[in-house]
Amino acid sequence: MKTSSPSSAPSSDSGESPTAPKNAPEDAPSSWLKRLGRRPLKPAVNAATGRRKVRRVAATVGIVLLALTLAVSVDAAVLVLRVDRFPIPATTSAAPGETWVLVGTDSREHRPPGRDIYYDGGLPGAIGERADIILVLRLEADGSTQVVSVPRDMVLPRTVDGGHERVAVALEQGEAELVHALCAGLGIPTDHLVKVTLRGFVEAVDALGGLTLDFEHSTRDYYSFLEPTGAGSQTLDGEAALAFVRSRHPEYLIDGKWRETGLDEGNAYRASNAATTVAALQRSAQDALSDPIRLQRAAWAVSGGFQVDEQTSLWSLAQLARASAGANMITLPGATTGSELALLADQTTYDAVSAAGYTPGSCQVVP
Repeated sequence: MKTSSPSSAPSSDSGESPTAPKNAPEDAPSSWLKRLGRRPLKPAVNAATGRRKVRRVAATVGIVLLALTLAVSVDAAVLVLRVDRFPIPATTSAAPGETWVLVGTDSREHRPPGRDIYYDGGLPGAIGERADIILVLRLEADGSTQVVSVPRDMVLPRTVDGGHERVAVALEQGEAELVHALCAGLGIPTDHLVKVTLRGFVEAVDALGGLTLDFEHSTRDYYSFLEPTGAGSQTLDGEAALAFVRSRHPEYLIDGKWRETGLDEGNAYRASNAATTVAALQRSAQDALSDPIRLQRAAWAVSGGFQVDEQTSLWSLAQLARASAGANMITLPGATTGSELALLADQTTYDAVSAAGYTPGSCQVVP
């Protein structure tokens, strides 16, 4: 009996590829399949194995996200704990919006690291905390901001005996005394009070990458330790920026000679520098928003060098930095007395305060 032979492959002249027999095993050796013109089959994907891989990837991603969330939470908690807080009395006023008072203090307890220049040059090392810089920022409902620079030597009422004293010295009696002086003397309420130490200012400026300012002439100040800045746009590090903002005896290099300033001009220069510095800091802070590392360093510096009232959070402080962009700035004028340690509030002072949105005599400190 003749057995039937496997179907023969078509000849090469037919133009068709040879096919393997229908009963060729799936696990046939690849060399055998190749001879028959059939490619080896890829192993089938095991569904259970695939699901396990997906679960492992999802678990890994979840762990990473959880770790990042915990890191951010812990970091935020540490930042909050680093901030020193103090109580202030509440104030009422007819002024619209929200008023922030920013004070740069000269306390040597928080002096900058590095050169110990704040114990040299005749400066006493045991002085109390005085207000070196006083800026009032009013945030309006429409998003605009008004900045008022209050000269530290302006004479305002005090609560101790009903007399008058320079507003710089009011801080020595505590934050509540400063709030009272601004309220009773100028009609300026205080919704939030922020104090910036010498060290905090230096570290914040350095963390932000410096402070860029424009100088018409190269400027120096022996008393504030400000080295010649050079003319034009200059980027100052923290130490130089602090010397600039505290300068009240500036000298300008004009036609190759250093020109000294008088007392009145120096006082006005210092008050103006405070507003200029805030604007430059705000620009640096805006630039830092695109650089997470620089932003983190700045937040760390601020949390350790800024002191705030009990109602102020770091988040609201960050919002303040954003809101102060493009602010209108006013430096309060006053009547000079021939001494660099006293500036009297007069009608020009009250007119400027009114132009900034406050009404002298309308502010009250809540008992």
